[in-house]
Amino acid sequence: MEEYEIQKTESRGCYGLVHIVKRMKDEKTFAMKVVECMDEATANHAVEEAMILLKLDHPNICHYEEIFVAWDHEVSAIAVCMVMDYSPVGDLASVIQIKRQMKEKIREMVIKNFLGQMVDGLIYLQSKHIVHRLVVVGMFHIH
Repeated sequence: MEEYEIQKTESRGCYGLVHIVKRMKDEKTFAMKVVECMDEATANHAVEEAMILLKLDHPNICHYEEIFVAWDHEVSAIAVCMVMDYSPVGDLASVIQIKRQMKEKIREMVIKNFLGQMVDGLIYLQSKHIVHRLVVVGMFHIH
């Protein structure tokens, strides 16, 4: 965690926090998902799943830079930290949320583009024999 400087905290989800961080050695910006694990078994499971993410290489799937484990002193828990590409546009869920708040519709062509990218990503995951969940929306890049 010492290699990164937290710029801001984006959100707190059901599994932990998402920080926007800057890597000290090259000033590159990343998103860091911090998953809080209250016991060793949960942490081991989270690390196993995260290690799969490190191996993914597809233009429509978020690139994971590194994964490490740290101790979260605030909540006295093991923290599995996943450093991934940062997209200032956000993920599909955030785009949908913004459009809803503004009471705007998403253009049909944009929806088709999203769906095409998701299908490409899911086909890639399936070709790697990786079980996917429907909650992988945040994993895809928006182009």
